Amino acid sequence: MSDPGDRWSALLSTPLPALAADVMQDPWIGRRFGSYEIVARLGAGGMGEVYRARDTRLGRDVAVKVLPISVSTDRDRLARFDREARVLAALNDPHIAAIYGIEDLGPTGELGRAATGLVLELIDGETLAERLARGALPMAEAIGNAKQIAEGLEAAHDRGITHRDLKPSNIALTRSGIVKLLDFGLAKPPVAFDTATIDPLSVPASGNGALLGTVPYMSPEQAHGQPVDKRTDIWAFGCVLFEMLTRQRPFGGDATSDQLAAILEHEPAWSALPTATPMHVRRLLRRCLEKDVKRRLHDIADARIELDEPLSESEVAIGSTASRGVRLRSLVSGIALAAVGGALVMWVVAPSATRDRSVVRYTIMPPSSLPALGEVSVAPDASFLVYSSGGQLVLRRFDRIDATPIAGTSNAFSPFISPDSRWVGYVENFTFKKVAVTGGAPITIAQLPGLPIDPTWLDDDTIIVATNNGTTGLLRVPAGGGEPTVLTTIDRSQGERGHSFPSVLPGGRAILFTIATDQPANAQIAIVDLASGQRSTLLRGGSAARYVPSGHLLFVAAGGLSAIRFDLRRGAVVGDPVPLAEPVAIVGAEQAMLSLTESGTLVYLQGAAADTAKSTLVWVDRDGHEEPIAAPPRAYVGPRISPDGTSIAVEIRDQENDIWRWDVMSQALTRLTFDPAIDRGPVWTPDGRHVIFASSRTGAFDLYARAVDGTGSDVRLTAGKNSQYAAQVTPDGLFIIGSEVRPHTAFDIVRFALNGSRGAGGAVTRSDLLIETPVDDRNAELSPNGRYLAYQSNESGQSEIYVRPYPQIGSGRWQVSTNLGKGPAWARNGREIFYMDRTNHLMTVPVDTAGPTFSAGASVAVLHTPYGAPFAWRMFDVTADGTRFLMIKHQFSQTAARTIVVVQNWVEELKRILPPK
Repeated sequence: MSDPGDRWSALLSTPLPALAADVMQDPWIGRRFGSYEIVARLGAGGMGEVYRARDTRLGRDVAVKVLPISVSTDRDRLARFDREARVLAALNDPHIAAIYGIEDLGPTGELGRAATGLVLELIDGETLAERLARGALPMAEAIGNAKQIAEGLEAAHDRGITHRDLKPSNIALTRSGIVKLLDFGLAKPPVAFDTATIDPLSVPASGNGALLGTVPYMSPEQAHGQPVDKRTDIWAFGCVLFEMLTRQRPFGGDATSDQLAAILEHEPAWSALPTATPMHVRRLLRRCLEKDVKRRLHDIADARIELDEPLSESEVAIGSTASRGVRLRSLVSGIALAAVGGALVMWVVAPSATRDRSVVRYTIMPPSSLPALGEVSVAPDASFLVYSSGGQLVLRRFDRIDATPIAGTSNAFSPFISPDSRWVGYVENFTFKKVAVTGGAPITIAQLPGLPIDPTWLDDDTIIVATNNGTTGLLRVPAGGGEPTVLTTIDRSQGERGHSFPSVLPGGRAILFTIATDQPANAQIAIVDLASGQRSTLLRGGSAARYVPSGHLLFVAAGGLSAIRFDLRRGAVVGDPVPLAEPVAIVGAEQAMLSLTESGTLVYLQGAAADTAKSTLVWVDRDGHEEPIAAPPRAYVGPRISPDGTSIAVEIRDQENDIWRWDVMSQALTRLTFDPAIDRGPVWTPDGRHVIFASSRTGAFDLYARAVDGTGSDVRLTAGKNSQYAAQVTPDGLFIIGSEVRPHTAFDIVRFALNGSRGAGGAVTRSDLLIETPVDDRNAELSPNGRYLAYQSNESGQSEIYVRPYPQIGSGRWQVSTNLGKGPAWARNGREIFYMDRTNHLMTVPVDTAGPTFSAGASVAVLHTPYGAPFAWRMFDVTADGTRFLMIKHQFSQTAARTIVVVQNWVEELKRILPPK
């Protein structure tokens, strides 16, 4: 028998002081574990004891279910307990009470053994059994509840899960009118759910006469101890519906033997049904309570459809004029807390006519230990999603409560998923890679002539991708590997700056893409035919369009999300666009951080998850004390302190993408570069009179110099087909230490010889290749005494900090970071190397560069607060005396910055907002 939770709602209203006596008798009450504190006992049964607990972190109440101490060492009970958790985790449905996580509760009192608790949704309402104690339900209310019970069972049966203990005490009625199924402790999982363990509940009862379930609601085959399937739930559903209408069980009796005899031999008292019971409801009850399992209703979805038959006006009047079970409004039914890569989950149910068309929302919040989210992609089969966090890709299946980091992807971004949902593609520097969803080593697809951005995987197993190389447009790359081919070319004579955001249209014959122009507000949404290469403009003033199966285009305009009708046959937009209210993160006013399946599942980052538009600059000392800098909030990247400490050069990554200067004394922010191209990564010359930066003015990134006093013009220092970036001007002013993106080796470290000590006297006279490897090497900086070069490399599979002798690069190598490292910076005294670790904490390594050989100590945290996530180069700087650090601090909401929203059947909502013609 299973009976936990029968008295949940009554105890919800019990004053806490009245429960004080329980504290003296129950060792669990008052116990704390994690952020939870157990405050009261709610109920108990053979399958578990249920307590009310307070989540002190989130300020809400939850239910905690634990095994009774008497059976806490029973292996079968422990297996059932674990299986119940995983069954519930697989059943994300608004009509099934949610599980929030599994927690270690500590030792179980006298036995001293570790106990495990299921953290569950606390239902605000009453059980159906409690409601029936007051009498039969009005017709409309009973049918409304039955429809929701059917929907919950349908969700379980779709996953191959049979409840096996459906009864009124395991059905909750919330105060919002939502019905929820409880207690899956006896549930039969699908065969593939756990192949390593035989389900003890599937074995017929032996000679001890035990029965699994609650007798008055058992099906005949269940009463006989025979194998059961979803049709046993349909029998119990019929029993529950009969009882809601009559307040009596269809198979009664005082003794268990009498109840079993009624189930096996007798018919229900059909005459007890109200005279107003509609014929289709009577017919449904007879089909559900058919003793011959082969003649019984085979699918609970058919019951739901049958109950959708509208009641006549007289039936409604006899039943109820205000059925809370029929008229659903939005419901927040719970927030779930899970472990590794786990989630905060909030369910919201929107009104709909049937289950198949209902819009369901929930949110996933990765652990606070991970950096802010970058991108998210949902699998075409809507079974999982992948998100990026600090260069790590994480896979989160929808039928589980935890998430799994994808091995070997510690420096990855832009995840995208193959059409068959078997592969996750991603970008690592200038390289395309893929990794199987089932695991294994990543596979290199191709290296491109620029940084790959916005990839999309086609059904023909090719990938369309844009790059930041202004000399090419969209490229087409075989997913199995091979050389890329050009799909579109950029027409600079028409003011085009680049092509981006490719998205395939149904049928795979054409691609939507964005044409960036010299004026960001004038971006165009275009379409290109894959066979002919012909292209045409669909819409002006928008970007990042994608097709929605409802017959719409979804795109970004004016910094928000909009939709417009789209005639797929003609390849033309229809009517005017309509702004949408979804709080999707918009990056750079042009890219929506979302992903959409053909079935209509929408996944997006909420709020400012990947947008650093409101970052600020702050000084932080070694004790962690912050001193805000008065510069206005902007999208700051790569700040550098001038040699005399009076200025800060910084890139602002907005629509203009220029280099700016902050004057520390006058507290003025001044723009240094004005070209419409992208300017990146400023570094100072030793005299503090110029900054060196990279710019895409000719397509690939070349190095330029600019006087910080505003005089003169930008001086081009390098010219070539490969993109080049600066990391440091050497203290003698004779060289730029930087990196160059080469076709077959990605980022290599290069030394550029300057013509003149100021760094602005003319073109670079030569370049020397310092470090060339098959992996990504960048962000190199020379030690103050000129003897060693610190740099960042992912040769180990993730980015770490290494040191080599200089200029004899090949005569030694030392790794100085251990938990991922990015953006090394030397202390001016040469005794420390600073870098940012995996969680964006600033670290330091004590080093000795004065002796005959290099030596380093252990890494320790300098700042225990995470700051701005590393981009392609260093995101901090250190003052000359080493006492303060210039850091970037993101200002967006921590909740919004870390939230993934999943919307199932979202296209139904879009159809209501903008009906297709």
